[in-house]
Amino acid sequence: MQFTPLLRRAGWAGAVSLALAAPPAHAILFAGLCLLDENCGAKLGSLSGTAIPQAAFNMQFDSFDRLGARLDTLRMAQGSIGLRSYARNDIDFGMAAGDAPARHGVWVRAFGTRESQDARDNFGGYASHGGGVAIGYDHALTAADTVGVSLTYSESSIRYQQQWVGQNANLRSVQGAAYASHGFKYAYVDVMAGYSQQSYGISRQIIGGDSATAGFGGEQWGARLDGGVPFHFGSNAALVPQARVDYSRLRQAGYTENGGFAPLTVAERRAERWRTGLGAQFSFDTALGALKAEPYLNAFWNHDLRNTGISSTVSSSFGSFVSQGQTVPRNTYSTGIGSTFQLSAQVFAQVGYDFEAGAGYKAHSVKAVLKYNF
Repeated sequence: MQFTPLLRRAGWAGAVSLALAAPPAHAILFAGLCLLDENCGAKLGSLSGTAIPQAAFNMQFDSFDRLGARLDTLRMAQGSIGLRSYARNDIDFGMAAGDAPARHGVWVRAFGTRESQDARDNFGGYASHGGGVAIGYDHALTAADTVGVSLTYSESSIRYQQQWVGQNANLRSVQGAAYASHGFKYAYVDVMAGYSQQSYGISRQIIGGDSATAGFGGEQWGARLDGGVPFHFGSNAALVPQARVDYSRLRQAGYTENGGFAPLTVAERRAERWRTGLGAQFSFDTALGALKAEPYLNAFWNHDLRNTGISSTVSSSFGSFVSQGQTVPRNTYSTGIGSTFQLSAQVFAQVGYDFEAGAGYKAHSVKAVLKYNF
């Protein structure tokens, strides 16, 4: 039996609809829940756990952003104008003009995130916070070609809001990725791909103040294609229009809750997201006394080609139903600001802040990076 249309109704109307459509046992359980609060859809919507897969998608897209920033740093200073000192997010070569270009690089990055989504589609919102660390190595094959690998560990803690049937979740992810860049005369193309293993833990408050808990695993594949064309302003500043497309495929294992009254069994879920981005980045070389720096500012419009809600097939001793998740905002807008500093001929540090917003959605992130080129 599918309750998807009924879960979007509220209060007494929802309770009556459930009672008419459901067998007696279902009517007692689900109509009783809806009689207690007018936000019935938002409450039962927590069973779909939409925020959990969306957090996984965001983790992978954010990791691609970080790899893209690293590739930005590795545009070679010699060669054609398309590879010279453009808006790099870094200054490995631009600030060390005249030095022999580095062929190898190792880096470590720490980051933190905070996100929130308001109630949407008659489903309750959520808030999350997390962070992690990434390490990587890259090698310049030629003046125009670079390849690299990275490993990222990240965590996220999710708290659902506006719901009586509350739910909290934790996500841990380990991702391996490979990336590459090729420079043309007046442009560049980046490509990256990643695979991650995930572990989830959830806790759902139920009738009587008890909690039902569960743990399960998942895996994810993803890729990004990215390109840009630099426009230079003098010898130390550039504006780079950019375009990109992201793909991610997620599989979450099914699970059965432990504890509580009538524990639920949730079937395996699979989901995909396609996302495009258009924007630009501006950066320039400068100096703070003896310290060389390269500040940057960017802005992007992100568009989801597939923003449908992620449904869950749920069953218990009372029967089964489908809980349809809320849609994600189709359009978001993001901006980032930061600077890289040259600490020595081979050592660079970077700090940055990014903000993204959509329909009821907000995300903040901070990062700090240390890089060694040789």
